[in-house]
Amino acid sequence: MKNDGSVPQYYVEDSHPAIIDPDQFQLVQDIFKERASDELADRINQIMIRRRKLERFIETVEGLPELYTEFDAGQWAALVDSMTVHAKDRITFTLTCGMEIEE
Repeated sequence: MKNDGSVPQYYVEDSHPAIIDPDQFQLVQDIFKERASDELADRINQIMIRRRKLERFIETVEGLPELYTEFDAGQWAALVDSMTVHAKDRITFTLTCGMEIEE
């Protein structure tokens, strides 16, 4: 039965023997921390790669003769080689220079 707060709750340290050896527990916790750190580093790296790709894309667009305020099919065709729809919320644009941008 779950205590809904109508009865006081108490925490008693060392009231029963540990199921897992404390050294083993700490080892597993350290592994969890290392994995989380590696996953975070990978995610940061992915973000930085995407940022560099977008910066190159912006440089390419800014290097065009003039910026457009409305869609220009000819300019789109000159800049974008292909567009691949992987899923409802995932699209990859492959530019004519070979660079890929995933959204």
